[in-house]
Amino acid sequence: MNKIILNDIEAGNKLKKGIEIVYNAVAHTLGPLGSNTAFSVGHSTPIVTNDGVSIAKEIKVSDKGVNIGIELLTQAAIKTNNVAGDGTTTTIVLAKEMYEKGSEFIKKGANRISLRKGMKLALEDIKEKIKEISDNVGTNDEILDVAKISSGNEEFGRVILKSFVDVDKKGLVVIEKGIDNKTYSETTNGLCVDFNIDKEMFSAMKLSKINKYCILNTNLDITSMKQIHKLLNYSYEKELPVLLIGNSISSELKNDLLINAQRGIKVLFVEPTFFGKGREIDCINIEKIIGAKYISKLDNIALEDLTTEEILSYTSVVDEVIINNGIVIFKNNDDNLFKARIKELKDEKVDDKKIQRLEGGLSTIYAGGKTSLEVNENYYRIEDAVNAVYSALEE
Repeated sequence: MNKIILNDIEAGNKLKKGIEIVYNAVAHTLGPLGSNTAFSVGHSTPIVTNDGVSIAKEIKVSDKGVNIGIELLTQAAIKTNNVAGDGTTTTIVLAKEMYEKGSEFIKKGANRISLRKGMKLALEDIKEKIKEISDNVGTNDEILDVAKISSGNEEFGRVILKSFVDVDKKGLVVIEKGIDNKTYSETTNGLCVDFNIDKEMFSAMKLSKINKYCILNTNLDITSMKQIHKLLNYSYEKELPVLLIGNSISSELKNDLLINAQRGIKVLFVEPTFFGKGREIDCINIEKIIGAKYISKLDNIALEDLTTEEILSYTSVVDEVIINNGIVIFKNNDDNLFKARIKELKDEKVDDKKIQRLEGGLSTIYAGGKTSLEVNENYYRIEDAVNAVYSALEE
C-alpha cells in the first residue's frame, strides 16, 4: 500500500479542508432552531437527522490527507457523545474555531507548546465559569424543558419525562424504533444488567425478546461441552432455554451450540460489559435478587465435575427475562430483595451509578413515524434528548 507524506503548508491545507467539510455538513444543525442533514448508508433508507456525530461518522472522501482532518473532528464528536451523549455539533463548531484561531497564532510566531498550555488553562477557567452560571435540574418541569428543547418536539418531551419519572429518575431509559406512527414508552421493573449479547446465537436460537430462562451465573471461561452438557440435558427435557453468563465462550463450543440449536437445545451466552469489581457486583446482584448463585474463578469449581443436581443448585429459573439493546432485565417485583442489596452496596460505598441500576427499572421509548425515514429522524431526536436529560441530571 502506497504511503503519502505531506509536509508543512500542504499538510495544513489538507487538514483544514477536512475540518471545513465536517463543519459545513454539521454546523447548520446547531441548537433548537437548527436544520437537518440527509444522508444514506449503502442501500438502506436515507437518514435525516440533526445529530452531529451521526453525520460526521458518514463523511469520507477519496483524499487521504483530507480524511485526516475529517477524522480528527469526528473523533472529538465521538468522545463527547461517549461522555455526555449530546453536544456533538457544539464540539465540532468549537473544534473548528479553535483550529483556525490556533493556526493564526502559530503563523504569527506563537510557540505551539505554550499555545496548548494556554488553551488548557483557559479550559479550567471556562469550566469554573459554567459551574457558576449553571442551575441544577431535577424537577419534572426542568426535565420537560430540557427534553422539549433538545428534541424540538413537545410530544417527545412529555414521553421522555414520563419515562424518567417511571424509573424514578434513577433507572434506565433506552430508545427503540417503533413499528407504527405513535411514539410512546413502556416501563419494566426488575434487575437491569448490561451485557455483551451474542447476536448470532440469539438469532440462531430463535429466541424472542421475552423468555423464560434457566440461568447459570459465572465469570468462568466456558470452553467445552462437558462443562455444561448436564445442564443442557436438563434444559432439553424441560424445553427451557439456558442463559449462560460467563467471562468468555470458545468458538468451538459456540459452533457446537449453534448446531445443537437445530435439535431444540437453546443456549444464549452473555458477557457482562464491566470488568473487575464492576463485573463482580453485577454477578452478585444476580445471585442476591434472582437466586442464580455466582460461581467465581476463586471458588475453584469445575463445572464438569458437578452432578446434575449440584449444577442445578447453582441455577435459577426466571419466568420473564427481557433482552433489550444490550440490556437484560430479570423480572422480580420483590422490593425487599432490592432494598437489602442496595443497603449492602451503600455500606460497601459502591459507586452511585451501580446502586441506581437497582432503584429504577427500565423504560423503553418507541420512536414512531409514518415512514421509515421519519422513524429514523425521530429516533435520533429522542436519543439526543434522553442523553441531554441524563447529562442535566448528572451535573
